[in-house]
Amino acid sequence: MHHATDLLALQELGKGRARKLWDWGKGLYRVSAVTYSAFSLYTNPWLVRAVLAALWTASKVMTGLVH
Repeated sequence: MHHATDLLALQELGKGRARKLWDWGKGLYRVSAVTYSAFSLYTNPWLVRAVLAALWTASKVMTGLVH
């Protein structure tokens, strides 16, 4: 009977490790994506202007200043 509970415990431990590895991978991907985006914005001033204009317009629309 102990064999089945030990096997179940090992399976759960494996799932925990796989989940941690998956979460770490997702975090690494997000950091690299944000870094790449920031670098792209830094090297392309016209892109910065476009993003800021879009954010400014979106904020005005959300606050109801633009219909």
